[in-house]
Formats: sequence, structure tokens, C-alpha cells
Amino acid sequence: MWPVDSPPRWVDRSQELATLRAGVEALRQGGSAAVWVEGEPGIGKSSLVVEALTGTSELGWDIGWGIADQLTERMPLSVMQDCLQVRPSSPDPRRAAIAALLASRGGDRGPITVTSDPGLRFRAVDAFADLAEELALAGPLVIGVDDLQWADASSLLTLAALGRRAEYLPVALIACFRPSPRSPELDQLAASLEGPPGRYLSLGGLGAQAVADLAADAVGAAPDARDSTDDQ
Repeated sequence: MWPVDSPPRWVDRSQELATLRAGVEALRQGGSAAVWVEGEPGIGKSSLVVEALTGTSELGWDIGWGIADQLTERMPLSVMQDCLQVRPSSPDPRRAAIAALLASRGGDRGPITVTSDPGLRFRAVDAFADLAEELALAGPLVIGVDDLQWADASSLLTLAALGRRAEYLPVALIACFRPSPRSPELDQLAASLEGPPGRYLSLGGLGAQAVADLAADAVGAAPDARDSTDDQ
């Protein structure tokens, strides 16, 4: 789960934050949203999302978050399993059934994967989309992925399917990613969710005042405003 109730020290990004909160407000009104947050590593993408989602868990919303990396890129659908808490031991029979589907075996052929079996891949994508749709019918659902640039192709396909299914449901898809690497599948996903209710944010560097505020917070005091010539 994403720690939405423990935001970091917040500075600047007021316009970007307003865009994300507009997506959150769409869910309050029963609508859907897709927000893409692009920026270099460490620039504050995740912090922005944390700030926008703060307090939503108190509303009883279902919030799931997955973090992709270069390992999950080679583990099809592991990011979606994290987002929707799909585990073999899950007390929810829907989640346990998806986990069992992903663990299918082909007899003497050994394990079958969504990479080796296109039929299994599409069954799994449909199962994840069905689960998300059922969850959204019960209340607002937020699905987020950090470092989306490392997500595997099957997870990206699943997110695209969720975007189509969620058009008239209270579902927010939120993704944070770096400008590179950019796979063709990621570009296709972004293109499929362009336009309302889609929102795209590109984060640049912080302004001088924001940097000063962060420095003051780090050292517990305001930066020395004296001109360097005073010490000469």
C-alpha cells in the first residue's frame, strides 16, 4: 500500500498538485481519472502523488500501489499483483483465483507464463480488469505505479485495459515514470489514455525559494541571507 497518510515536507509544485487533486476530485464525483507524472529521478514525482492522496484512505477508498524496477520488468504482471494485492493466500477468492491462474502449469512442459502463452496472457489481463471493475463498483479505486518505465509489457497492457473499462467508473490510474527508457508499449499506453480524463505532468527543477525552504527544513534554520562579500 502507498503511505498516503504520511506525506513528506511539501514545497512548491502548487500547479501540478492542483492538477492531481483535480483527478482525485473527479473520483469524489463518481468519475474517472488518469494522471501521468514524468520527471527525472529524485525530482519529487512520488512526493507529489503522496501529497495529492493524503487523507483519501479515511474516505474508505481502495488504494493500491506498485513499484516497478529492472527485476519486475522480467516478472510479468508482478506490478499488477502488487497494485491489486493478488496473492495465493489472499482471503479474497477473486484475488486467489488470479494468483492460481498465473501459477498454471503445463504438465510435463513445466510452468506456463503469460510470455510463453498468449492465451494465458489475455485471460490474466481480463481477470485483473474484471477485479478492478468489481472493486470500483463498490467504491472509488486508485491504482498507481511508480517507475512505470520498468513495468513489463503485460502490466502495461493491463493498465490500458483498465483505462478502457474505467471510463464510467470511479477509478484513478496514476503513474510516475522517467523520461527514459521509453518502450513502445509505454508510448502506446500513454497515447491510449490521452485526453479527458487524462492529465499529463512534466516536472522540472524546483524554484530558488523552494530549494531554500527545503534547505531550511533539512538544517532546522533559515539559510544565511548575508551576501558573501560581507565575509571578505
